[in-house]
Amino acid sequence: RAAAKLASRPAGPRPPRVRFGMATFNPAASDQELDSQMRALGVPMDQRKRIIAAARLGVPNPLKQLGLSFTTTPAIEPPPYRPFGDASDPPAAPVREGVPALPASGAPAPPSSEGRAERLLRARQQPLAKVTKKKADTEEADLDGFLAGGRAATAAKAKALAAEKARQEQAAKEQAERDKQRQVQLALQREAERKRLQEEREREEEEKRREERRQARRALKLLRRDAKKRRRAEEGGGAEEEDIEQDTDDEEAERRQRDMPSNKGFFSQAYKGNQEQKRLWSEPIKGQVSNNYRGFTDADLDRRFGPAGGQSGSKDGPKLMTEEEVLALLRKGKSK
Repeated sequence: RAAAKLASRPAGPRPPRVRFGMATFNPAASDQELDSQMRALGVPMDQRKRIIAAARLGVPNPLKQLGLSFTTTPAIEPPPYRPFGDASDPPAAPVREGVPALPASGAPAPPSSEGRAERLLRARQQPLAKVTKKKADTEEADLDGFLAGGRAATAAKAKALAAEKARQEQAAKEQAERDKQRQVQLALQREAERKRLQEEREREEEEKRREERRQARRALKLLRRDAKKRRRAEEGGGAEEEDIEQDTDDEEAERRQRDMPSNKGFFSQAYKGNQEQKRLWSEPIKGQVSNNYRGFTDADLDRRFGPAGGQSGSKDGPKLMTEEEVLALLRKGKSK
């Protein structure tokens, strides 16, 4: 076995063991990046899990805190250079791999002990390689399951951030729409208030002009009255009472014209001026006229409700009143 191991080793000096350097550890990287870096450097599965867990817990330098060190897969180096024709070179044999060389005589050579050891070593290494590969696949699956929680949490966090961003954008859009509607409503209110103030100002100015005209007419009437008094006093007296009554009538007519609203029509003014007709119109109608027998003549009603076929069986029974008699009775009651 020792000879087989020595024979399987490559020629030349043995490559030095390489340790994982601290400068290549980046705890700020994600779990997948850190795992891929350590996998490329040949870090075992259990140490990768411990390092990732320590990085999640916030350990500043988990390799130094946990005392971890591991080797990496040595790089394949070329064999040392030997000059051509060196005596130490093995003789070249034009044979294929796995086919024993034949001697010059043509007879098969006996199996050597070195070839047998190599075959046994290869036969033992094949199941070991299968087991090692299966174990590596299992460890990779375990690591993927270990990192699945982190990936799911990262995806959920990204989804929540996207939903929150969409909600904020929708809220900002709705707020902008509400602000726009509020601005439009305020503009409409300001416009309505401006129109109202303008109409009120115009109405006050119109009332002021009317008052000025009334004052001017009143002053003019006073001047005319004084002039008439002076003229009649100079003429030797006259009918001052007629002037006073005429002035009073003019003032009363002016007052009625001032108090009467200008937007009323003819019928409204007539209704307001005629108090007797207004009192007649405001009185409620007492009683109710039935329309059940509309179209019947008095003779039909007499035949139906008279003494012969009516409600009362005697000739001296009550008789229904005609429409003219009912209206006359109603007028008579109102006149009382």
